[in-house]
Amino acid sequence: MKQKASKITVKAAKSKHVDKKRLLKTFGLLLGLIILVALGLFLIQQYNSKYPAEGIAGKAYADLSAEQKQGYNVCYKEGKCAALLSTAQQTKNYAEYRTCSKGCYSQALAQKPEDFYCTDSDGVNFTNKGIVTSYFYPRGKEDYCLEINGKNYLFEGKCAGNKAIFVQKNCGEMGSYGCEGGKCVEMHPTFNSILQEPISQEWINQFNADFKIEFKAYVPIIEYPDGGWGWDETNKIEFTAEEKDILTKALYKAVYSMSRVDSYFTKPLPWTSSQSYYSWLKNSVGTIIFYADPNSLNSAPPGKIRLNGYNIINNVNNGMLTTWFNQDLNSPNIGQGIMLLITILTHEARHNDKIKHVSCKNSNNMDENLKTMGAHGVNVMLRHWMKYLLPAELVQSAYDEKVDWMFQHDSFLDRMCSLDPIAKTLEQDDLDWVEDVSGHPLDFNPDIMWTVEFNNELNKNTTLWAVK
Repeated sequence: MKQKASKITVKAAKSKHVDKKRLLKTFGLLLGLIILVALGLFLIQQYNSKYPAEGIAGKAYADLSAEQKQGYNVCYKEGKCAALLSTAQQTKNYAEYRTCSKGCYSQALAQKPEDFYCTDSDGVNFTNKGIVTSYFYPRGKEDYCLEINGKNYLFEGKCAGNKAIFVQKNCGEMGSYGCEGGKCVEMHPTFNSILQEPISQEWINQFNADFKIEFKAYVPIIEYPDGGWGWDETNKIEFTAEEKDILTKALYKAVYSMSRVDSYFTKPLPWTSSQSYYSWLKNSVGTIIFYADPNSLNSAPPGKIRLNGYNIINNVNNGMLTTWFNQDLNSPNIGQGIMLLITILTHEARHNDKIKHVSCKNSNNMDENLKTMGAHGVNVMLRHWMKYLLPAELVQSAYDEKVDWMFQHDSFLDRMCSLDPIAKTLEQDDLDWVEDVSGHPLDFNPDIMWTVEFNNELNKNTTLWAVK
């Protein structure tokens, strides 16, 4: 009896051991299945992240021809697959995106070589807005402008084989051009925008190579009781480093601004022998000297210009570099502007062309007539050129920006011997000559009020830029 009970106990123990093994095996299978499912989901997510543009097409996309890929990409964009992908990446539900991608893939796969065609209305013409028509753009796609990193580029359509492609073009490579309305157009600046343009280091380096800038101290003279004289080194006046910097930058600004305007003239300035303003200035003047004598006049020693530095510094402090010509009647700085310094440079440089003043009407600071293009006459012609021989958009900008007084030349006409201030007439030869060389009559108002008295004294208006 005891033996039988013992056998039953052993059998029961074996049964329990088998059940435990089965349980562990089942648990292991379940755990493995869970791991496989999780791994599968992870791999799917990684796949979708790696091939977002291809969707479920996978490697099949890479096997498409170039034309088929273009068809797929056009469909992908127009079918809004990209937007669906963006949503799917947030919701983790890629069903709609895959449907869209698969549809584009099937469409691309069905395309045949004979289906493809392309026509371009203007060829590669950056200054004309064209349109390309192709299998993918049956309604046509126009050339367009697109801003990238703050710069506006032209995307010019053209045909490459039987497919349309768009090439990127920087219109600035063509000169003063920008992209507007799907084409490169010449961009005319305004007078004020020219004044605000940064001057490149390359331009400054070239200027410094072409011109020599000097700063000359002023040492007063001491007169002794015995009639002798000497230098008063104790009261010597020299420019500080800061003042030199102000003068140098003012010179850069004046020459750069005038050179930019000059580049838009439809005819060269009449006294420059068909040179640019910059080239004429360079060939007429080798050295520009800023003199520290606060009472000195501007002058033109051979091959040089000598300027009253402190007059210029005072004008800079009064806003000379911020406008072309201040015409605010209520401003204490009326008459100030970059044209003052341009006028001085032009006047004195003309003297270095061996054109001297003449005497008439009780003054030795006169020009014979406009035709001789003396140091006063060139400033009449400069303003005439700025009004009539620049693009209309640039001229209009002067009036829009209220700097039109820069075109006035009345005070320089006063310095012509050919002008009769009593009869208020200018010799007909002068008027005919101006119209002949420019194509436009001179703005001459016979009722003008002459304000300059013809003597050796400079009136109030000219003390700002005293010339000699």
